[in-house]
Amino acid sequence: PPDGSSPGRKRLAFSSMAFDRAKLGGREWMGYRPSLPDSLPVIGRARAPNIFYAFGHGHLGLTQAAATGRLIRDLVLGQTPPVDLAPFGPQRF
Repeated sequence: PPDGSSPGRKRLAFSSMAFDRAKLGGREWMGYRPSLPDSLPVIGRARAPNIFYAFGHGHLGLTQAAATGRLIRDLVLGQTPPVDLAPFGPQRF
């Protein structure tokens, strides 16, 4: 639109605003990725009833989320997952 309210312009304005904030005293920081010593996620049942674990995917969390969700769904429904979850079980620690 001629008034400058297009979504693209709003995104550009927001990006510019975030960049300017960084120049005004922000500081860059990087933390550790959430991963485990063996680099495998924990996917499985807890010892307590009705508690399921699905964490520790490191930087692959978003890409593995759908597959992990399906595995957890199978566990919650009492079905056998299509892969052996023993290597990912929380009992390995």
